[in-house]
Amino acid sequence: MIQINVVALVHLQRSARPENRIEKQDVLNRLKLLLAFVSVIGLAAGFLAPVLGMNEWQHTSWGAAAMIVLLFLARQIFTSLRRGEFGLDIVAALSMSTALYFGETLAAAVVSLMYSGGQLLEDFAEARARSEMNLEIAQRSRRIALQSVYVGLALSLGAMVAAAFGYLSVVECALFQEVIDVAVILNALRTLR
Repeated sequence: MIQINVVALVHLQRSARPENRIEKQDVLNRLKLLLAFVSVIGLAAGFLAPVLGMNEWQHTSWGAAAMIVLLFLARQIFTSLRRGEFGLDIVAALSMSTALYFGETLAAAVVSLMYSGGQLLEDFAEARARSEMNLEIAQRSRRIALQSVYVGLALSLGAMVAAAFGYLSVVECALFQEVIDVAVILNALRTLR
């Protein structure tokens, strides 16, 4: 009994070491990069499917990419809620799940790209803050990145609601989503100044 407690104590001490936290953060950062990659590949595959004569794979690739990101996002939301933190990630999850429910796989894939891209932008802002050790620049970078994500998600949700009520066609909604993506990316590039 005493040996088990000593082993558990040693394990807790090892897991609390800074290098273990860094390794976990590194794995999380790589996973976020992988999610952005999955989103881009899913969107590209969906757009290429009709060109290659595989129309039936278009919605499948968009939906699969969105589902992968949505599963990761659901895990992130659950972890945040357990810590008592509430964020706008819930809006992204609702947007993706609602779009998937209504069969709007392109909209879900675009929101998944915006979410995963926003996560990368947030990580970029944090890394820049750490490397430059300048609080003002770090706050500005983070503010711009979060602003880009939140405005993009809000506009996407608005476009999906407008499409759901028939104010926008599916094609108009998809084009609007792409315009939102470009605007969000251009806004996020302000952090490089």
